[in-house]
Amino acid sequence: MNKFKNAFNGIKYCLDDKSIRIQLIIFILVIIVGCILKFNYFEWIIILILCFIVVIAEIINTCIEKVCDLIDENENDKIKVIKDMSAAFVLISSICAVVVGMIVMINYIWRI
Repeated sequence: MNKFKNAFNGIKYCLDDKSIRIQLIIFILVIIVGCILKFNYFEWIIILILCFIVVIAEIINTCIEKVCDLIDENENDKIKVIKDMSAAFVLISSICAVVVGMIVMINYIWRI
């Protein structure tokens, strides 16, 4: 039962992080758009998987940044590379989600 408690504590910490909150707000907006456009079953699966991947990427990025800050809070070129690569992971997953989202939504936009 402690593992669940720890996991829920982790979610609470995630919600305290501004970057993760922004990703979650975008996730909610995508769900609203999907409801308005009436995505089909397959589109929902793809969109939800990609949204979760972006949020997970942001959580992993935040964890990596926090660990790096524990190691060295000063300017450190090696840690900067690690943080930049971690941020790139979020950016690439976000770009993928946006591209796929636009492909899905283009069908609905053309119908209007």
